[in-house]
Amino acid sequence: MIPLRFSGTTDVDAPLTDVWLRLTDPHFMARHAPTSATVRVVDERRFAVTGGFGAGTMRLEFTIDVEITDLDPPSHLTMKAHGKGFGSALDVSAALALDPVNPELTRLDWSAETGVGGPIAGVAAPLMEGIGKKLAEQFWKRVAEAIKGEVQAANA
Repeated sequence: MIPLRFSGTTDVDAPLTDVWLRLTDPHFMARHAPTSATVRVVDERRFAVTGGFGAGTMRLEFTIDVEITDLDPPSHLTMKAHGKGFGSALDVSAALALDPVNPELTRLDWSAETGVGGPIAGVAAPLMEGIGKKLAEQFWKRVAEAIKGEVQAANA
């Protein structure tokens, strides 16, 4: 497995409770994934996501089982995920920490440790860290914009 680490901070123009509500909704999160994904909720802490992951011209479909392993509403959660697809594997450990900067702004600190193995890792290893970081940053920016839009629409 090729280990990858990503982290960053994203400011969300929405109150803490609205941000938390959406970050803990697997369907909301899947709608903003880098590729289209479907979600099957197993229970309140586990769900499965089916979607794709690609590097360069290579793309593999994955089914990823996700479990929320540490939940401290509304400020912190950690997740573990394991995915498989066409001889490849993906393991992720992610942490999210929310901090209310003011009543209308929430700071989201995120980090993830990922291991990718199989054909995609062997072919795209030199590109994976840069692509992964870019995808993660784009994902959290999309999530922040979507939360802001939903909250503004609800308050209009």
